[in-house]
Amino acid sequence: MNEQLIKYVETLKQVGFTVFTSTKDYNYIIFSKNKHVGYCQFDGYFSFSSRHKPNRRTGTGFSVHRDVDTPTVQHAADTFVRGPHWASSADLQSVVKWKDINEYIAKHTPLTYRQM
Repeated sequence: MNEQLIKYVETLKQVGFTVFTSTKDYNYIIFSKNKHVGYCQFDGYFSFSSRHKPNRRTGTGFSVHRDVDTPTVQHAADTFVRGPHWASSADLQSVVKWKDINEYIAKHTPLTYRQM
């Protein structure tokens, strides 16, 4: 895992987030706080997305922040929305949020996660 992403994980953990990554060496994390679930990926820049149960209309989540050079805790917290301001009412109606991080991980059985 990239050093910048590891540093960001520590920042999130210091303020009470629970953070998971795949047991393989991927460039993303899944994080949770107060039963909300969010996603962050690092590919030279940080990108943040909401997470919800898959559906045909809106997939598995909305992009919330892209091309972030210096991530903050607020970037992660912003992923906990039902949908971004630009989402249509039909988009928002299609969203069913995960109950918590345990439900999310249980439904992603092809991948194995480890808590960081």
